[in-house]
Amino acid sequence: MENTKYLKIEDRFKRILETNYSDEEKILILHSDLVDVIRSSKELINDFKGMALDHEWENDLEVLKDFEMKVNNLERKYCEIFNNFIVTSNSSSINMYGMYELMNEALYLYRNTINYCFGQLSSKEKEESDNAYIHSGESP
Repeated sequence: MENTKYLKIEDRFKRILETNYSDEEKILILHSDLVDVIRSSKELINDFKGMALDHEWENDLEVLKDFEMKVNNLERKYCEIFNNFIVTSNSSSINMYGMYELMNEALYLYRNTINYCFGQLSSKEKEESDNAYIHSGESP
């Protein structure tokens, strides 16, 4: 599910760069996608953080705190850019290159978060499976 959402947003972003949409249209699309990526990243981090707490995966909690800090920084940057746009009500006040850079950064962080969380789950499942074999007296 997360991969599908990521791919859809990434594809839409690539298409925006190649379209003749006005800056206002691009801003609205980017606004929606940035909010979605930031929210989805936060949800994924919080969900995995809950699992890490439940299973006492201390190392994962430190990594997740780092991801969380980066997402919060992205959100802060985004709010500054978009609030400036709202205050001036002028699309020319938005640095479109800055918006593109922010979207690239958000997508990169979202992809890394997805890869980390699901990679860790896979390795934890394999580890638990291996441990189950060892405790049963069989070899993995």
